[in-house]
Amino acid sequence: SRILMLPFAPDCYYAVGLDYGFSPDPTVICIAYSRDMLTWRESARLTLHRVKLPTQARFVHWLCSQALQWRVKKVSTDSVQLLQSIAEIGHHYGEVVHFSDPGGTTTIRGADGKPMLGDDGRELKKRNKQFLTDELKLVFHSTLIGAKYPIHLWLADDPGLVEAISGLTERKTPAGYTVYETSTPAEEHPKDSLLYLLSAILAVNPLAAPDPMAEYEKVLGWAGPKRSWMAPWSRT
Repeated sequence: SRILMLPFAPDCYYAVGLDYGFSPDPTVICIAYSRDMLTWRESARLTLHRVKLPTQARFVHWLCSQALQWRVKKVSTDSVQLLQSIAEIGHHYGEVVHFSDPGGTTTIRGADGKPMLGDDGRELKKRNKQFLTDELKLVFHSTLIGAKYPIHLWLADDPGLVEAISGLTERKTPAGYTVYETSTPAEEHPKDSLLYLLSAILAVNPLAAPDPMAEYEKVLGWAGPKRSWMAPWSRT
């Protein structure tokens, strides 16, 4: 056996994304920390192989209670059974656990927080995995260019996770849904753990997002009533 040592800062909050698996698929856990619950940084990624569900629930309990000392704001996963097993342990897990619901949908909201409507007057919705992937792209873009956005997320030195998300390809299903696929099936689990981490962060800090394109243009140099371009450093 080995002693698992995880980085921990007592003044930080933590969010956990867990892509559940047993065999042959592993469970992958992605952990991030934040001091202000706005800027998050990946601190660790764990993989569990052939670990039964009750043991995984006890491991998550150890993670929250011992390793991270009850500083976890949300644990988000795609497994209802795992969430129920964690909640049955007790404490305050009813407030901590969050179902990422990968097969569900999310209502798309505008900069004012109100639902956006389609041409038919119905609320626009996205399947949750597509919504989380699209939102992850916005979060990463905003983080890299320093644009104002409700959430920033920095990855650790994690080549496996970077490779998994950098190789994503987009395609349409016969039913017309947009899906994002990794280069190999093995990369699907790290990618999904990151999506569920974002789901946990969004549960902590729901989006009331400004128009991201306005922030991109501000950083990249588009300005003025005629939308003419000027160098960002030349503006006052």
